[in-house]
Amino acid sequence: MPNKADEKKQAEASAYMPVQDYTGQGYSFDNGEETGEFAKQHRNEIIEKVKQYFKQKYHLDITVHQIYGATDAAVVFAESKKDPKFHTSVIVGIDLENKKIGNVGAYEGSVEGAITTGLYVMAYEKEFQKLDDFCTAITKEYPVIGRTKEAVDNTVDSGYATPYYYLNTTHLEFLKSYKSFLNNPKINGQSLKKLIG
Repeated sequence: MPNKADEKKQAEASAYMPVQDYTGQGYSFDNGEETGEFAKQHRNEIIEKVKQYFKQKYHLDITVHQIYGATDAAVVFAESKKDPKFHTSVIVGIDLENKKIGNVGAYEGSVEGAITTGLYVMAYEKEFQKLDDFCTAITKEYPVIGRTKEAVDNTVDSGYATPYYYLNTTHLEFLKSYKSFLNNPKINGQSLKKLIG
């Protein structure tokens, strides 16, 4: 009978692994080897640029979970520190020839959509709490395994996410709530619910 160490080695050697062991290993972008190495060496500078970007553009504090190299860029996976809660990613340009870090940007609407999912959860906080309680109860009664928190943090960039489910939308779906948040980052769930309807 194989022991746990043998099972772990076998899982690492395989293209597949148990979901409860996955934390984002092997996640990568095309042509990211050199930029990934550069990003490792300049991690603190990249993190600071990304934090400034979120603070200035969205009035939000974020935690950077992972930085991946990509073609002429680093892709930075981040999570908001408080409401609205969401995961997203941004792109930081990297000029390897001149060894410079470029501007921070994102695919059009991706961060805004991620923020909007967090606003939706704020508006329907009680309903999402019931869903979370249900997911927790199911895992105790049945052999259901969600993703690890690390896997969510290191690989999810689509909005509000838990180990068992995620939300994805565009900010255009709930434009009033998104604009209200930008005008008043301290907006509460009740006000958002009225806007979302």
